[in-house]
Amino acid sequence: MASASPQDTFFAIPSVPSFEYWILLHFEYTTQPFTATPKASVGQQVLRNLKVYMPHYEKGLKTVFQELIDQIDFAINNARRALEESERTGSDNPSTYVHELVCCLRDLKK
Repeated sequence: MASASPQDTFFAIPSVPSFEYWILLHFEYTTQPFTATPKASVGQQVLRNLKVYMPHYEKGLKTVFQELIDQIDFAINNARRALEESERTGSDNPSTYVHELVCCLRDLKK
């Protein structure tokens, strides 16, 4: 059996509870855990918080990256802080690794 080559290696980039947590970090730092309620899922809870800043946001919004580019460094710092807090508490809710992908892509561009 052949061993896997680097191009065959994939890494997950989790964002808990959803990708929208990463987007929320462009506006505020929060480590408030998100939990489902009888009326709203965990994802809907994050979306509700995000819509305070981006009322027009919907999944698949094609302009989201252009809209947030000026806040990317703020989001990266918030994500790093949130990940440190997540590791300290032992809970991944909330946490994200999307900033690591963004930083990797930035480095490739250089």
